[in-house]
Amino acid sequence: SLYQVQKFLFELNRDTAAQSSYREDQRSALSPFDLTPEEIQALMKPDIGLLFHFGVNGQILMHFAAFHKIEWQDYFCL
Repeated sequence: SLYQVQKFLFELNRDTAAQSSYREDQRSALSPFDLTPEEIQALMKPDIGLLFHFGVNGQILMHFAAFHKIEWQDYFCL
């Protein structure tokens, strides 16, 4: 379901309504996507390192990390 994770992140990175929804209720924002429980946890935590390990595109993750105010130096150390 890597495609679903990346689809969610792409939408989150580009859509302010999706960002608001995610901030209000993460689980509900994730529900339209076919994700495994481990992927849901990684997206809710957020666990950038695990998401990268799953194969998520680094450029998409860079924006997701910034959304969560994770600094560049912390992002590269994950």
